[in-house]
Amino acid sequence: MRFKKLAKRLASAVIAFSMLGGSMASATTLSDISGHWAKQNIEWMVEKSFVTGYKDGTFKPNNSITRSEFAAILVRSGTFDRNSYRGTFSDIKDGEWHSVFIQTAYDKGWIKGSDGKFRPNDKISRAEMAAIMGRIVKSRSQDPANGRHMIANVFADRWSMPNWSKDDMAYTLENGIMKGGTGNRFLPNDSSTRAEAATVIYNTLKFFGSV
Repeated sequence: MRFKKLAKRLASAVIAFSMLGGSMASATTLSDISGHWAKQNIEWMVEKSFVTGYKDGTFKPNNSITRSEFAAILVRSGTFDRNSYRGTFSDIKDGEWHSVFIQTAYDKGWIKGSDGKFRPNDKISRAEMAAIMGRIVKSRSQDPANGRHMIANVFADRWSMPNWSKDDMAYTLENGIMKGGTGNRFLPNDSSTRAEAATVIYNTLKFFGSV
């Protein structure tokens, strides 16, 4: 029985490693980030082993990232213990590669689900990512959230901002952890990329003085 449990944990670790990139190559060997806007942030995150490249030596910075992958990178970037999965979401089973990461991030108050589900394999949107990072910043802030949601109104596509995200997102925007893009648009419903994920976590760690 003990051997089976150990084998299950090892299998989950292997799957988690491959999902997040699956390469122990150093940041200097990544072949597809030269000239990329997030090159410095990606290299720092890879050197710290918070996120990895792929076995072929690439990072694939413009590829999308799932909700479970983002939760895993968040937890790997911290120095706290990982919590055992307690069946919090109906679409995640104990032993799945992402279960402990999602449980830990949930217990920290960083991530949420809906209707009892987490949707681990859905691509994470920019609004979702901004809200998550905002909750992390807010957890260490003494300032109230009241009225902060108005900061999102500076964007040309403010009408497409999910209302549920605005208060938490405001902390992310206010502290420069995420920014808008061309045409002063935030593109809240677009899928986030691996480069964006590495950058917002890097920026948050820098905000807390960990860089």
